Amino acid sequence: MAILDNETVEGFSVVDLNNALKPGIPFSEFDYLLYEPDGSSSSVVVTFSELGGGSYRAHFTPDSIGNWYLIVTHDMYFPWGKASSIHVVEKDIDTVAADVEIIKDLESGRWKIDVNTNEMIFYKADNITEVMRFDLFGADGNPTSGGVMERRRQ
Repeated sequence: MAILDNETVEGFSVVDLNNALKPGIPFSEFDYLLYEPDGSSSSVVVTFSELGGGSYRAHFTPDSIGNWYLIVTHDMYFPWGKASSIHVVEKDIDTVAADVEIIKDLESGRWKIDVNTNEMIFYKADNITEVMRFDLFGADGNPTSGGVMERRRQ
């Protein structure tokens, strides 16, 4: 799985006719076809790096969500191609988990309107640890703590 607009790395190995790993292949000898999720040929550039010992990586940055398809070829060692299907999502699970944690904190703890500063303060479930603050405004656009019509995160 890969994340939208983040570099994606696909690994592959190269072996010779004796099944020995083949290091040191110039990257210019690799060719590739990259297909977007809609099946069209992509203009996204793929670059290569070597990990050593005959292991290589193809790098690219997907610009749309869905299943991408990468085929890497080498005229001598694998002219038929080495293929990978890469599923691209908008956010990774760690980002989603962090977002859920913030929502949980906002919904489970206390909140308070400070009439001296015209702020709304949200706390975690322990009712002590501050999560975030908002400035409060009335219908006229002026700061207020009563008749609030808008809040803006600080």
